[in-house]
Amino acid sequence: MGRKKVKPPQIDYLKEYAVPRFVTEESICEKYDLSGVQCRKMARAANAFFEIRKAQLIDRTIFEKVYKVQLRERKRQMQTELVLEKAKSYEPVKKEYMRYQEAAEYFSMSMTCFKALAKEANSIRRIGNIVLINIDVVIDYIEENFGG
Repeated sequence: MGRKKVKPPQIDYLKEYAVPRFVTEESICEKYDLSGVQCRKMARAANAFFEIRKAQLIDRTIFEKVYKVQLRERKRQMQTELVLEKAKSYEPVKKEYMRYQEAAEYFSMSMTCFKALAKEANSIRRIGNIVLINIDVVIDYIEENFGG
């Protein structure tokens, strides 16, 4: 009985999509929109920069890992700066009385929860159809009953 010849699998299409591990500095600079100096500094810091005679190659896998970490760190830093800016711009309440909606937002509470708190604190003042909350009384009540 004769043996059948087995055909090797067609893998030529994989070559089109394969990304090389070592790439030139220019290709990394284009991909990440960096200058040559920035690219070189980052690659050297990550130990991904190789000079072989006149060619300068960068290990793409190492560079991308470091780039992603730095990107995450930059985002975290920007978020921290935003929080600090908001904290600097925060001014304590200068109003003695507020309406329910405004006071609930100030204390970062739901309307229902704040209404119950204001009622417990006896800080509600009614003037005609308008309901005002004495903020100082609410703050004192919170500090006395829930503060440390």
